[in-house]
Amino acid sequence: MDSSNTTKIGLFQLVMLTLGSLIGSGWLFGSWEASKVAGPAAIISWIVGGLVIATIAYNYIELGTMFPEAGGMSKYAQYSHGPMLGFIASWANWISLITLIPIEAVAAVQYMSSWPWSFAKWTHGFLANGKITTPGLLMVFVFIIIFTFIKLLVSEFTR
Repeated sequence: MDSSNTTKIGLFQLVMLTLGSLIGSGWLFGSWEASKVAGPAAIISWIVGGLVIATIAYNYIELGTMFPEAGGMSKYAQYSHGPMLGFIASWANWISLITLIPIEAVAAVQYMSSWPWSFAKWTHGFLANGKITTPGLLMVFVFIIIFTFIKLLVSEFTR
């Protein structure tokens, strides 16, 4: 194989890719829903969840040092449980990454609809009875375009 065609990821690109995958709105909506259900006891679920995620992360760190190759999420599943689970893990990872931008666009519109500032009253029409309205969907589309452009721009500058 010709090594001139391979792309190497530097530390900066790796950190930016990781942050792009981690930072999202799930933790905000998750804590909001958990506090509605469990009140202050929701903090316990965050502590337990943090311990579980730390354990999973530690395992991925160990596996990454044992098997330093691309495609860890699918390769590790394939090594431990066979090619079928590796295939399923690959597709699940791809689906989660491809749906990230639309999910964040919807979350941004939901946040905007509750802005308290007087200059932002126009954003209150994006959400009605817990559902996104037609103007809200148009704003979601605008955010998808913006987020995609930013993602492409960042990936181009980090090459």
